[in-house]
Amino acid sequence: HGGAGCQGVFQDFRSCEEPCPSYGQDCGLGPWTPWSDCSATCQGHHSRARSISVQKQMGGSFCHGSLEDTRPCNDDISCITAEVDCQYDSWMSWSHCSRSCGGGLRQRRRNIKQHAKGLGHQCSG
Repeated sequence: HGGAGCQGVFQDFRSCEEPCPSYGQDCGLGPWTPWSDCSATCQGHHSRARSISVQKQMGGSFCHGSLEDTRPCNDDISCITAEVDCQYDSWMSWSHCSRSCGGGLRQRRRNIKQHAKGLGHQCSG
């Protein structure tokens, strides 16, 4: 009783920049690439691909559907058996990172340009 009134700061604030978690983010598939040229002049195939554009997070649903698709082409043309080695197309561009932070993954693909024929070497690696 009779003392001086209190002076000074009774509360203190500091900003924090923690990212907010995503809840219930469903997986999303990107668009299909255009169909490739036919892989062979006989008994070949066209192919196309797509990647995961949005990763499933915190209880979201998994992606449904394939990431690669093929269909036959020149299947009505008979092939003469020869030794043809398998050949890859060039690598496609790297995808976006699967996560915005904390160690995601990037992916890239390449298609088979020419399947092995006869005793030709199969694609590997």
